[in-house]
Amino acid sequence: MKRKLILYFSIGLLSCGLIVTLFAYDKNSLASKISLIGLLLGTGGSILSLFMPTYYERIFKKDEWKTDDKGLYIMIPKRKHGFDKPTITISIQTDGVYQAIYAPRQVNDKGDVIVRVNNPVDCKIKIS
Repeated sequence: MKRKLILYFSIGLLSCGLIVTLFAYDKNSLASKISLIGLLLGTGGSILSLFMPTYYERIFKKDEWKTDDKGLYIMIPKRKHGFDKPTITISIQTDGVYQAIYAPRQVNDKGDVIVRVNNPVDCKIKIS
């Protein structure tokens, strides 16, 4: 919530700067053209960042766990979660509330997240 508030505030400031620049714009001035382009790009980038995810979250069911020679695992490809240095939280639901648990987790050289367990469980994995 705080992140979005800051983004809205920065978009407001950039928009104000853009309006002021439009009133002071001189088509013969290189500095005026650079200012206008910079403010347009900054405002557009800030607006786009509102739609970028800040985390990836998914609930996995017991039957979604796969098996390899090391045991049970779930792999979430980097192309799905989209983070270069992911922080991984694993939670299970107890009495209607999700509580974090420890499970071995790793990130391979491709950026894919791999979570391992001994017994299949319904869980929520959050990557940020």
